[in-house]
Amino acid sequence: MDSLHPRATVWCSSLRTQQDRDGLGTSAIPWMTAGFSMAFFAPLLGNSNQAIWLSKVEPDVQGRVFASRFLIARITSPIGLAIAAPLADEVFEPAMQPNGMLANVFGGIFGTGEGAGMALQYTLFSLCGVAIRLGSYAFPVLRGRLKSFNRYASRLAISRIIAIVDERF
Repeated sequence: MDSLHPRATVWCSSLRTQQDRDGLGTSAIPWMTAGFSMAFFAPLLGNSNQAIWLSKVEPDVQGRVFASRFLIARITSPIGLAIAAPLADEVFEPAMQPNGMLANVFGGIFGTGEGAGMALQYTLFSLCGVAIRLGSYAFPVLRGRLKSFNRYASRLAISRIIAIVDERF
């Protein structure tokens, strides 16, 4: 198996740190650790993503492409909330009550009672996101895209540096 790309390694090391620890955190320490690590990794991930888009999209259509990308990315939040709220109220919260069907399995980790079902739901969904991201590296097509991007980005960076030097001198 090919080695992981450096950006992918940073991305995987964050493992959606904030969401994973928020579900497990019942004291201030996990919350503070999660907040710090998310604040540390988020700019790295966001900038890597933005660099890919800027280098792959032609400048004359970037506005339309970025607006569409923003819309697609943001429309998922209300859809997710519309699904997660009833799921928490009707499935996870009752299942994590003291006599609930999941209380014996997950009660030692998340506790039982009010809020335990939401913590379980939060953690399970964030771990599903981690599994999807890590599983994406099992597909050679995706790994090949990273390699071709690296070659392209390296050539692009060198040509831009040369152009800047030529303009100034």
